This record gives sequence, structure tokens and C-alpha cells, in this order.
Amino acid sequence: MMLLGEETKISLMDEGPNLAYVLADDGDFASVQYKALRGQREDYVRCMRMRYNGRIQLYYLTEGLTSLPDAAASYSGEELFRIVCSLLAAINTVKENGFLLCRNIDALPRRIYVEPAGCKVRLVYLPLRQGLIENDSRFETALRTGLIGLLAEGPAGKTPEAEKLIGILEDANLSWEGMRNEITRIGKEAGAAIPYLQLEGLGPAAGFWLQMTGEDFVIGKKEGLADGLIPFNRMISRAHCRLRRREGCFTVADLGSTNGTFVNGQRLSQGKEHPLTDGCILQLADSAFRVKVRGTPNF
Repeated sequence: MMLLGEETKISLMDEGPNLAYVLADDGDFASVQYKALRGQREDYVRCMRMRYNGRIQLYYLTEGLTSLPDAAASYSGEELFRIVCSLLAAINTVKENGFLLCRNIDALPRRIYVEPAGCKVRLVYLPLRQGLIENDSRFETALRTGLIGLLAEGPAGKTPEAEKLIGILEDANLSWEGMRNEITRIGKEAGAAIPYLQLEGLGPAAGFWLQMTGEDFVIGKKEGLADGLIPFNRMISRAHCRLRRREGCFTVADLGSTNGTFVNGQRLSQGKEHPLTDGCILQLADSAFRVKVRGTPNF
């Protein structure tokens, strides 16, 4: 366990893939904030209030999400830019909410999460009477410092996009609002010029989404061999097919799968690249997906 905050005593517990915080005093819990948090889930990691040894436990369902450091290690520079834009947009929703406080967001990069099927950020928000950090100004400073360290030390820090981000975050003359506006402006300009591809599950796979990250993206069912995992269909090979993005265009190539890769019903020859366009149907074995090519991600 570790202690968070300076006044409020909160212990962070290791709960496997999920997070759990235990409050030393039930009086630290803010029920109004908790109700507001439960009613606005889009930007937040889902939180449940439970009991642990007689004390309030805040349990966060992070399983299936990717921590920000892990995302930064595997995503391209342009995708990282979109993640930071999403992070700042999520924080802005907290600022505009009349019941929630920025200083109750866990600002450590390893406790900021990204949805694996895109660049959408989800925050860990603790509904507390006293904040994790004493005021919003200190929260903003802590977040800037954490992001700068993450970008500078990780592999994405060597990209032009990360260098731009670091320069903006380090600019002491920029207010929080000015920093957010500048990052969002550049991110939108970059996003408009950089298409990205998503796969939307159809039929039995409805509700499943997969977003391509990077220039080359292998899809399959074996972790370590595939960048994008489809674990629900045993007929899909361990490394089934490869998506590629070159000069704004997307292709798919079968990697010798047992049950085949199809585009609009046509089975592909092994190793031969076939173009993918918006709206076409990509089928892996007997699982079908609609291809969605987008030019500007949502920030």
C-alpha cells in the first residue's frame, strides 16, 4: 500500500488488473461527488463504493484498459498527440462540472488509462471531501510534470509530435487554458491530415471495436504475436493478417491463416496486400468487421 495526499489518508491496494483505494475515515467520502461521477461515466474509469475491513473502499474497473505509460510505449507520435488531447478534454469536463474537482483526479501517469480500441482517455476520480492535491494549481503542475517526464523518457519522446508536446508543456508563459488550446489546435490540424482505421464488429462480434495503431498492425489471437487481439474466435490464427498504412492509404495482407482473410467476400492470397477503404467488410475466418477510415479523431 501507499499513502496518497497530505491530509486525507488513503491507501492504494493491489487488486490485480483493477485499482482499489481504502479510506481511513468514512467522513472523507463525498457522496454528492460519487453520485455525479456515477452519472457521467464517459471520461472516467468506472468506480464502485464497497467495504473493506469495515472501511469505505473505492474500487475502479481498469481491466481491459491500457495505462498511459504502456500506451506511450506502443503508440505512434501522432496517436500520442491524440491521447493527450483526449486527456485535456476529459479534465476540462471536470472543470466544467459543478460537483467535481480537478484536485481529486489521480494525476500519476500510470493511473491515467486509455481505451485499447482508440485514443480515448479515462480518468481515475476519487470522490473525496479533501483533495488528493491541495488545490487545482498544484494538480495542473503535477500533471504537466508527469507528462513531460513520460514523454521525455519513453520511446515516443523521440518523435516530432512528442517534442512539440514537451515544448508546450514546459512553456511557463502558457496558462492551463492556453496550453490546452494550443495542444488541441495542433492535434486537430495533425489529425485532419492523418487518417486512422477502425474495425467495427458485425453479427456475433457486434459491440467489438479494434483501432489500428502505428504504421503496421498485426491482428490475431496470440498475445506477443499480434498488436490487435481478437480472443473470442478460436478459428482466427495466432497472427492472422497485417494492416498497413502508407501515405494515407490502408492495406491488408493474409499471414498464412488457416481459415482465411476476406475483403468484401473475396479470399486473399497469402502475403498479397489488398486495399482497404471506408465501409468495406473485412472478414477473418468467420468473424466480420466493417472498416471505418476516419480523417479527424474526436478530441
